[in-house]
Amino acid sequence: MTYKKVSSSTNDVFGSRPVRVHRVVLVAGSDAATVTLENAATAGSNDFYKSGSVAANGQNSHSWGGDGLTVNYVSVTLTGTGPVCYLYYS
Repeated sequence: MTYKKVSSSTNDVFGSRPVRVHRVVLVAGSDAATVTLENAATAGSNDFYKSGSVAANGQNSHSWGGDGLTVNYVSVTLTGTGPVCYLYYS
């Protein structure tokens, strides 16, 4: 399993290929933060994960069991000041 560090809102994090997302970890910066993961391959709102608000300097994680969740064109939306999201995938 590999991870990708995302420090700003990004479209097509993995380029134009499907990946299996196994885990997401959000580390908040100097204020509260949230992360939304979206399958941007289809039209409309296709969020497959939305974190709750994480307090300043805190962290939150979510895992998908089994072989993970297969997603095309992963987009990441981060809120807050200086948050970092780690996406673990294969």
